[in-house]
Amino acid sequence: MTVAWRSVAWVVALVGGLVAEAAGGLLRDPSHWIPDLVVGMAFVTAGSLSSDKTRGGAPALLVLTGLAWFAGTILPFAIYFHRGVLVHAILAFPGWRPRGARAWGVVAGYASTVLPLGGSDAWTIVLGVALLAVAWVDAARASGRARVQATVTLQAIAALLAVLFASSVLRIIIPRGDGVYPALLLYEAGLVAIALLFVLRLRSPAGTAVADLVVELGGDVAGTLRERIASRLGDPSLELGYWSGDGYVTADGLRLDFRQLDGDRSATHVSLDGGPFAVFVHDRAVLNDSASIDAVTRATRLSTSNVQLRARVATAVANIEASSQRLVRAADAERDRLAMRLAGGPERTLARVASGLADVRLAAGSDGAAHLARSRAHIETAVRDLHEVGRGLRPRELEAGSLQEVLAELASRAPLPVVVDARVEGLPAAVRAAVYYLCAEALSNVSKHAHATRALVRLRTDGGRLSVEIEDDGRGGADTTQGTGLAGMRDRLEAIGGELSVTSPPHGGTRLVAGIPLDDEAR
Repeated sequence: MTVAWRSVAWVVALVGGLVAEAAGGLLRDPSHWIPDLVVGMAFVTAGSLSSDKTRGGAPALLVLTGLAWFAGTILPFAIYFHRGVLVHAILAFPGWRPRGARAWGVVAGYASTVLPLGGSDAWTIVLGVALLAVAWVDAARASGRARVQATVTLQAIAALLAVLFASSVLRIIIPRGDGVYPALLLYEAGLVAIALLFVLRLRSPAGTAVADLVVELGGDVAGTLRERIASRLGDPSLELGYWSGDGYVTADGLRLDFRQLDGDRSATHVSLDGGPFAVFVHDRAVLNDSASIDAVTRATRLSTSNVQLRARVATAVANIEASSQRLVRAADAERDRLAMRLAGGPERTLARVASGLADVRLAAGSDGAAHLARSRAHIETAVRDLHEVGRGLRPRELEAGSLQEVLAELASRAPLPVVVDARVEGLPAAVRAAVYYLCAEALSNVSKHAHATRALVRLRTDGGRLSVEIEDDGRGGADTTQGTGLAGMRDRLEAIGGELSVTSPPHGGTRLVAGIPLDDEAR
């Protein structure tokens, strides 16, 4: 219903209400006709304001309740008929047709409008208690959105029962009919409150519940989109299909056929970039307003956008990790290439020269022999320096010997006792290189800064993971933010999926612990 038509209907109802008040003879006393008019217009207004948000019977039933109220002003036999229509609206909320015990409650509600029964306070209270029991059981059994609807019914029935009970008590405790007018005002105020309750509930449809998914989908929330929307709407039978080019399929790859649906089922389509994207097949009652449909559509599109964005981020992270690993492998390969060039070029040449000088010394005199000896010493020093450079690039023992032997040789060059416990075999090349450089850097720091008397290097494997521990009994207090050695080692370890932690309390020694995965990514 458009705004114009709602305005026209409201004005017609107002004029009709005034005519009814005049026909009932109430216009002579404003204290009677004004509250009476307010009650009828409250229900008409509640229905007309809700009709643009909710498709179903509730808005129309509210309007009929207001009209029935005005009819009771003119026709004595219809004085209680508004109760039957109101009970119908409450128990059928938000549609036309109640089911099960609710349907019997509607029948009882209309039966109570018969004049003798409607005027009986005892019968009115009994009917209210029975309706409250029906609504209570229904709310306890419901779930999801059906529970929300049942809760609205329970609240409205409880409010109606409270009003009926209070007005009956006033008529009973105030003698000689003096309690009739206060009871009537109380009853009218209660009806206006019930109309307001319907306005609040019908103007805040299930779309608000589904719209919460738009916020939830920004984070990690358990369950598939279908499960979450089904839970929000209270429809466990809801199905979700995605467009596959020639039809819709579920997340399990099954074709979703919704061409023939019974009267209680409906299909809601979701488009994306102007084309078909998804479809929801659901109970007709759970998506019966534009706000709900819009919320489901936005939640579905946002969920897909999040999945695509997360996939792109995951791909970017994987590419960065792969790039880091390629950089490490390229650096190692370059070290190997330089070491081979040193071994095949300068080292071999210097060794050949040293051998030739030795032959010359044997044939030369004493002066020549001393000169040649000094030359040979210089050459041997140069060869040792080249060996040291080669070890810094990558020790050849890493390729030929075990990691235990390589680390033992590294420890032997330290100026303090170093115990090496590295009984591990079959490590990937990248891991072996990372462990060697970590130990070389750590032992170099121990030698230069720790003032330690001993050190320990321990390697262990457990559950596909290598643990490297390097400890000393030095003065501690190491500042890991200074220098680039450990920072570089941390970067190398992270490139192969590892991590490094440093514990160095003052006067408590220093302990480095590295963890490195031994899966294919580390190889």
